[in-house]
Amino acid sequence: MYGLQRPWQLIQRGRLVDQAKHAGRYRQDWRSFLKWALPLALVLLTAGAVHTIGYLRRRREVEQRRLVERRLAEVTGNLSAQNL
Repeated sequence: MYGLQRPWQLIQRGRLVDQAKHAGRYRQDWRSFLKWALPLALVLLTAGAVHTIGYLRRRREVEQRRLVERRLAEVTGNLSAQNL
């Protein structure tokens, strides 16, 4: 009984073999994709973090400089001009 199989069983078995081969290829495709995509994502994430930190520091420094400039303008505005 096992030696003689119906044609649809042979077709089904062939499909299962094809699916198994495809699953292995699919897994390899993901591995090769992750091999370069993961380092690229980490580099981009690091670059984004460095950019954000630099932007926040520069923004804070500009705000401090504006505050100092305002204070200096107030102080110099109250000084009288003296002729020498």
